[in-house]
Amino acid sequence: MCASYGGNVELFDFADARLGTQAACDYPSITGYEVVNLLSKHRSEQPPASHAVHAQLSLLDTRTGFLAESFVKPPVEVTFAFAFPVSLAAAVVNPRVRMHTAKHVSLFVMSGRGQRWEYVSRLEWTDGHATPLRGAHNQELGAQTVARVAARCGSAGAGTPIAWAPMERAPASLHNVAAVKLRIASMHNAGALGIGGIELWAQPSQRLPRAQRDNAWRRACQALRTGGAPQPAPAPPHADIYEHPPPDCPPEFVDSVTHCLMRDPVFLPSTARCDRSTIDRHLREHSTDPFTGLPLDASQVKPDLVLQQRIRSWLASRATGSAAPGKLSLMISPSDPAP
Repeated sequence: MCASYGGNVELFDFADARLGTQAACDYPSITGYEVVNLLSKHRSEQPPASHAVHAQLSLLDTRTGFLAESFVKPPVEVTFAFAFPVSLAAAVVNPRVRMHTAKHVSLFVMSGRGQRWEYVSRLEWTDGHATPLRGAHNQELGAQTVARVAARCGSAGAGTPIAWAPMERAPASLHNVAAVKLRIASMHNAGALGIGGIELWAQPSQRLPRAQRDNAWRRACQALRTGGAPQPAPAPPHADIYEHPPPDCPPEFVDSVTHCLMRDPVFLPSTARCDRSTIDRHLREHSTDPFTGLPLDASQVKPDLVLQQRIRSWLASRATGSAAPGKLSLMISPSDPAP
């Protein structure tokens, strides 16, 4: 959803499949409580004429939530990979799903150019019977502004307050986020690991080239109005860029077997990465890891959503020009105190 408060703050909830966000978890889930539930949150009915996008559902009242199988040991990690880099403003988590309540949850981010996760914040619930929403916000935003935006957009859910805390990373590190990782470390009463819902409030990164950022805004607004996924980014200018990566292509984007730019990168238990077509072709004739020779079957091959989004962002940036640094364009009212 796209939110606007008094014309000063404009944000989208990027935990939404309509914005091209992908969610993944390496652990099996309880039937009906798959990780994709965390991206399913738009109403089926049309919004009032005065609203530009569909109304947001409450975190408390309408989420099925995510639950790993009861035999899965902590921690469980859920990754949200964005269609383009974003400036992350806030994250809100509902800890309760069915009769299970999360106790400790940590947030991590990966930058559009980085290859490692960086710790952002830790959310903790001391009471296993209550269901308060907890959130972490970018330190550039005044706490009152964040609370008002959340209440207006429906995150508060039937008037339930959100317990806010500032994110523990410098704001500059939150302006080029390609993915967010949620680590569920423990549950109350040793319940199955999971959460009831999450919202990731952000806007297209200020570090995107102007044309690419404007295009991201248009695609997102169109997707939310129509209820469909945003249109894919423009195709690269040279049709053979995948078969013949240019000299400026980052080496981690290239399949080490075929030496082609990866379209659908995956990672193996050995931590090696290659394109899905490469490993599928190998497994048709062999049952081993091509890099180590150890036994391997298709179920052990996992999609690398973060790397996939980095490749897409790189292709888009080549078509529109290099990115320049910038700050989050969330204009805060002078009356709002700093967090």
